[in-house]
Amino acid sequence: QLIKIKNYDFCLNIYFGKPTNGQTTVSIFNATGQRVKETIIPSGTQITSLNIYDLRKGLYVVQVQSATGRFVQKISVK
Repeated sequence: QLIKIKNYDFCLNIYFGKPTNGQTTVSIFNATGQRVKETIIPSGTQITSLNIYDLRKGLYVVQVQSATGRFVQKISVK
């Protein structure tokens, strides 16, 4: 499953290559490894957006976990 994450100022867009199959969890971790945000994406979702306006400036790790695997990407919040 191809996943693309794009960071647009206060919004994080996640594009799944095909609709999700089963529950998918998106977690965001700060530089110290603390989970600062988590959301459940319903089955059948192909594109989703997360508000990240409440995150401080810095580097974060986004983790997408589903029944078929895990995808991890670093993002920068400015």
